[in-house]
Amino acid sequence: MNPSHDFLYRRRHERFAMTAFLVVLAALWAIPLIAAVARGFAFNGVQNFIDVLTQNIGGVSLLRTYLNSFVIAIIHALVVVSVSALAGYGFTFFEFRGKEALYHLVLIFMAVPLTSILIPLFFITREANLRDTLVGVALPEAAMTLPFGVLLVRNYAESLPRTLIEAALIDGASHRRVFLDIFVPLSRPALINLGALSIMWSLQDFLLPSLFLTDVTQTTAAQARPEVCVQWAWSRCDPRFERFTPEWNACFDQNVTACELTQGPPPPTPNPPAPPFPWPTSVDD
Repeated sequence: MNPSHDFLYRRRHERFAMTAFLVVLAALWAIPLIAAVARGFAFNGVQNFIDVLTQNIGGVSLLRTYLNSFVIAIIHALVVVSVSALAGYGFTFFEFRGKEALYHLVLIFMAVPLTSILIPLFFITREANLRDTLVGVALPEAAMTLPFGVLLVRNYAESLPRTLIEAALIDGASHRRVFLDIFVPLSRPALINLGALSIMWSLQDFLLPSLFLTDVTQTTAAQARPEVCVQWAWSRCDPRFERFTPEWNACFDQNVTACELTQGPPPPTPNPPAPPFPWPTSVDD
């Protein structure tokens, strides 16, 4: 479409206002990222990033955890996008008895919480020999995302011109040809959006990797950050108290909570502040 004929870009001041709004919005989104990077350089400079990328965390490198997370996310996205595209095409352009009932049955599964099916998932993955495998995490994630994917793709497919599909079928094209050459290219915005959402949701998943992965080499990035906080809390409390005493437990819980709330351990200071209440050094105190 020619921008000169678009209502939003008809006047110069409207184009300037839209550009300024997008720049301000992008700056607001960038502030947390800039603050996090600046905080990383506040103490010890670039060595912080070198240590994080080269040292092991809980027996596994941080780069390996991100590789595991991205492998799971890509498998998750491929399964969701491919199955949702096929289902969206079928529910939109095929006519068969019970189509709407089956479609609404698929949508009902959007209301099923993951925690309610953890035990069946655990036994299914164990019987399928998928424990301690990245595929064993990606497939349950994809199963939980598929109802949303079917909803998204079908709603988008309903807006596509049926005349293109009907003309191709009248000319003798098979449904396979129509799906690959017409439907998929036209549905590219919805499929890209669905793939991006699937990757984002998979990278944030903590529950399923913690349930299905016991091998430390399969640790994901979502699991690695709490491990950083645990190790930092140990380093803060072990020199001061005997481990697993009430005083140590209180110190450990306080430091882990502070680390989680601030998205990571704070940089060390030359003179650390005193604790909020005096820590006893012995039972007599």
